[in-house]
Amino acid sequence: GRVHNSTGQYDVAMEEFGRGLELAPRDADAMQGMAQTYQRLGRNQEAESMFRRAAALRPDSWEGYYRLGNFYFNVNRFKEAETQYRRVLELAPENALALTNLGTVLTNENRYDEARTVLEKALALNPNYSAYNNLASVYYVQGSYSEAAAIFEKALRLSSADYIVWGNLGAAYAAAPALASKSQTAFEKAVSQALQKAREAPDAGVQSDLGVYYAHLRMPEKARERLASALALAPQDSGVALRAAEGYAILGDIVEARRQLRIALDLGASLEYAKRVPPLTEIAGEISVRSLK
Repeated sequence: GRVHNSTGQYDVAMEEFGRGLELAPRDADAMQGMAQTYQRLGRNQEAESMFRRAAALRPDSWEGYYRLGNFYFNVNRFKEAETQYRRVLELAPENALALTNLGTVLTNENRYDEARTVLEKALALNPNYSAYNNLASVYYVQGSYSEAAAIFEKALRLSSADYIVWGNLGAAYAAAPALASKSQTAFEKAVSQALQKAREAPDAGVQSDLGVYYAHLRMPEKARERLASALALAPQDSGVALRAAEGYAILGDIVEARRQLRIALDLGASLEYAKRVPPLTEIAGEISVRSLK
């Protein structure tokens, strides 16, 4: 089942996990495998039920709560994800994975000071790529761009294969006046790796990221092409709309940036977060003032 899951043969994986559960109906590993297959098939209600059953079978094991927390995080149910990660930490207080993921959840809830404390603890226990990247993102949204850049650099020393971190580093450089001259190299690296990702399969997130990177690189035609592609692929995705707003703002197209930001907010994006994205700060502030009026 796990092998078939990893190769995208989800129907076959379902059959194998089903056979496993016929042989051992209370096997938590088989339940978790089945839950992951349901999730990959978009059957989230069944996935949640199976993850919960698996966790209940092993109440003294942190793993079930951790996997359930990951499920909630992936479907943007951050409060419920936080509850599960804190249950993990009750059982295993020095679990760096749970601390890293909890820090990410707190970041998504705009609880930046709490996130920073948790991520710093995760790094003290186990200096790892994800924790560095997430902590740097917290520094970035708090306006500490030079510090964010330094931490993104640490993440890239551990692994340089993720285009998103190169893009994040470029954004931190661009926002820090003393480092702005270094941003082009980082964005070029991000584009190179993101293009490879885009060739593998259509992905709105990758296209929107490319749009932002090309905007930073002052390549407006390519930027608009990628932003339009992203919005066509995922017209109801708040994250894609928010990223598009950022790209248009960098291009200086304030009318379209404002329009996309309003769409993103209507779809559930955070205005508080938008205010902390340098290209969107002024536009988001205008929207906030008008809302108060």
